[in-house]
Amino acid sequence: MTNRYRLLKYSQLARGVLRRVLPPGVQRFLIRGRNAYAIIRREGFGCYLALRRIAMMGERGSEHTIHLRTLKSPFTLRTGAGDYGEFVTTVMTGPFLPFLPEKAEVIVDAGAYIGDSACWFLTRFPKAIVAAIEPDASNFSILERNVRPYGCRCVLFKGAIWPRQARLHVVGTTAHCLSVREVGDNEP
Repeated sequence: MTNRYRLLKYSQLARGVLRRVLPPGVQRFLIRGRNAYAIIRREGFGCYLALRRIAMMGERGSEHTIHLRTLKSPFTLRTGAGDYGEFVTTVMTGPFLPFLPEKAEVIVDAGAYIGDSACWFLTRFPKAIVAAIEPDASNFSILERNVRPYGCRCVLFKGAIWPRQARLHVVGTTAHCLSVREVGDNEP
């Protein structure tokens, strides 16, 4: 086992212990601190403030485009849709890093949401092609815009991966509340 995987294993174990011991309010505080540190370290304090403003906006659905060093192209987020949390987790804290190969040619992003992972992969692997799959129409429209600067390196599919051919219905609209269920032939 490499040191990288050993460290990941112990950090996951520590997180599990802390989840059982600490009250939810303290957990949220620590997560916000980790996210703030990750954003400031990668992008600077100004970017952190801009992202926090987007996260704190109450109105749902207004769009904001941000420019980051971490991504090759500007990225659009929506307020009140869960985009901020998903984006920070994926792009700023880098959960994929311990598992990434040195180079990649084809990457499948199943459940691409608004393209945070796809854009991160396309920036990290400049010769790779990403197949981004997203079933939700509103998320798909933002996904299209976010990956457009990468051109033909990102192939989009409006749909879902399912164990058999079926008509599917998307329930929910945010990253953490989205589910898919089969629809019968006589259902709309």
